[in-house]
Amino acid sequence: MKNTIKIIGIISLMLVIGFTFFSCSSDGGGGSSSPTPTPTPTPPPLVLPSRPGLYAKLPGALGSNDTPVVDFTGLMADTGFTLAITYINNHTTTTYTLLLDDDVTSVALSSALTVLNLNLYIAGLGANRTISFSNNGALFTVGGSQTLTLGSNITLQGRTGNTGPVVSVLTGGKLVMKSGSTITGNVNSASGGGGVKIAQNGTFVMEGGTISNNRSTDTSSGGGGGVYIDMGAFTMSGGTISGNAATGGTKGGGGVYMTNGQFKMSGGASISNNTSTKDGGGVDMSSGTFTMSGGTISGNTANAAGGGVNATGTFNMSGGKITGNTAVTTNSGGGVYVAYGYFNVNSPAKAADIYDNHSPSSTANQVVRDTSNGPTAAVIGGSGAGVNTNGW
Repeated sequence: MKNTIKIIGIISLMLVIGFTFFSCSSDGGGGSSSPTPTPTPTPPPLVLPSRPGLYAKLPGALGSNDTPVVDFTGLMADTGFTLAITYINNHTTTTYTLLLDDDVTSVALSSALTVLNLNLYIAGLGANRTISFSNNGALFTVGGSQTLTLGSNITLQGRTGNTGPVVSVLTGGKLVMKSGSTITGNVNSASGGGGVKIAQNGTFVMEGGTISNNRSTDTSSGGGGGVYIDMGAFTMSGGTISGNAATGGTKGGGGVYMTNGQFKMSGGASISNNTSTKDGGGVDMSSGTFTMSGGTISGNTANAAGGGVNATGTFNMSGGKITGNTAVTTNSGGGVYVAYGYFNVNSPAKAADIYDNHSPSSTANQVVRDTSNGPTAAVIGGSGAGVNTNGW
């Protein structure tokens, strides 16, 4: 009996020791274990049909074997594009994907999208596809709760003698640019905005793509060689605005011009190598708010003030870099020029990200606050490394 009890005790002790060892091993030998984080699922790749045409669905709902409502098979691309826009404007369906397998070389219509609550996604199949047009005015006019999305492999080619931007975003409208999309080669001689113009309560979201080699040449006003924001909202989290020019008129902004609007720049966005015969080689803001939390403004040139940014409004900088810009006029802020406005830099360390900008002067001239233009000019948090206070 005693031996039986002894054996039972030994077995119980072994079970306790084994359970304790297993518990310690499972949590790494210390304390309570942390649950393994659930990995974020990778979204499936976008599957588009290989057949060109207009589909009454958006890309995420398309299958590889879906049938287009306007089939481009056997049609010239120009004919197919014209039929697609006509179909959209004559039907109540409000979600479409337009897939091109060839260039639209000379479409002769303004392509105003009249269906309300419209969502239109345009992409090229197999390779880059270009849409060019022969008439004056905007290729696309977007308003009234419409959204135009430029997907991959698509280029909107402007005209050298145009009287409008390539895309005009009106009240309630929205333009979205994805990676692989381009707006290029337009010369707008009648208004601001060489590439894109955003009106009051219009929205432009640039996630990727390129706006390049556009010009605003209107001699009475002009401004915004790449993008003109007129009381609208522009969010740029990616992509590039480069090689654009604002020449003539009273407004600058080789890359972007803004009046009474909202401009947010972040991520890997780039505004580079733009020129202005007036202020703001990269960005010219006459009013409104520009918030820069990331991205780069570089290599821009202004004949007057603000090689990188001319701030006559509120400019908040918490990230990104402003470098390698030039203001041709003496002591006019190779990097940033502030007059009748506020430039809020969140720390002296961040101010150090404004560097290697140039303006004819005896100093580095990275940032200039021009008190002669009014007592409201202010640089807040900017005293420190990399910021020149010439003009205070």
